[in-house]
Amino acid sequence: MLMAQPRSPRPIAPSSPTAPPPPHLGKDHSLFGIDPLFWIHCKLSVDDVLTLRSHASIPDVYLLGCHPLRKVEISGIIVGKEESSLLIRYSVDDGTGIIPCVHWFPPEERYVSSRKTLPLGQLVQVAGRVSEFRAQRQITVDAIAAERNPNVETLRWLEVAELKETLYNVVPEETDTAREACLRAWLDSDSSDRQDAAAPSVDLQAEYQAIVSKIVDADADPTEDDLKRLVKLYVQSNLLHHIPFSELRNHDEVVAMVRRVLQCQSGVLVPSHQRISSTLSRAITALVRDGFMYHQDGDEDIYEVIQHELNLGPAILTLIQHETASKDGISEEGIIFTLRSLARFKYVTRLNVESSIGKLIADSHIYEVESKQYKSIE
Repeated sequence: MLMAQPRSPRPIAPSSPTAPPPPHLGKDHSLFGIDPLFWIHCKLSVDDVLTLRSHASIPDVYLLGCHPLRKVEISGIIVGKEESSLLIRYSVDDGTGIIPCVHWFPPEERYVSSRKTLPLGQLVQVAGRVSEFRAQRQITVDAIAAERNPNVETLRWLEVAELKETLYNVVPEETDTAREACLRAWLDSDSSDRQDAAAPSVDLQAEYQAIVSKIVDADADPTEDDLKRLVKLYVQSNLLHHIPFSELRNHDEVVAMVRRVLQCQSGVLVPSHQRISSTLSRAITALVRDGFMYHQDGDEDIYEVIQHELNLGPAILTLIQHETASKDGISEEGIIFTLRSLARFKYVTRLNVESSIGKLIADSHIYEVESKQYKSIE
């Protein structure tokens, strides 16, 4: 690894602590797109990037004051570089801090010894996505360019200071019009584009209460689909990972919904304990077949939610690492086929697998050899 004398008094910082959602956006993550900073490369100093707070529940989203963002732009001098056959990691110093900037070579430049890289001491502008690798903040480069004007760095400091005063530190106002526009844009989009996409998220507690209201609404006619949705919302709104069947079986609102469903479907006013349990079991089985969770422990009757951080991401990474050791990576179809051969991922959805693969790439655990063919980073 080549290194030059750094200018910054502070070392590369570890990841910053997590933070709750921005107050003006509440818990509705679909509204992040209303904030313009979410879509652009925000011009910041290196120190600003290193001290961004990670979102408490969404990977690869960070908070600048009360603004959610994913991408940044910095200027600085290259004070270190470490190159492999797949990538080059520049250490960029702007006087406020040093941050690794990881630039992945395109496929045609991999394993080529004659490719050109930027030299130590070069002033550069870097645009890319903020990410974490081994508990250290870094920038995954979208674009990097040498800068010949030595005044650019000083001008960038002034520009960042002005942006903080006029934009970054200003709290946007939440408006009903903005919420409606976001939802209307999704509803008006082409149905084929939405077929595999998740619907706009809403306040889970509010949706949960809306489903619960059907229990006491004499005009409502709840179905087993409503029961399934109630169970799913209960798990999501309480951030549960492991769910014993007994917990759901003894939950007052879940049992009340089961009774109401049986009353509407069969006219049964006082169902037996066995019938309540079997109806609830059908709803849980439907969630398993939707790929939402799996039956983890048959003896204790415990279910586990399928999530990237909890189980799906590590399983995909282990699979790719194993295949990388024996051949040139594994295809997306191969990943899905192998996962579905395992009992816990028998019903895993393609959408969830693709999402996990994207997060593993963003975290620099794997890379794409060619279209939908993946290898792990050794």
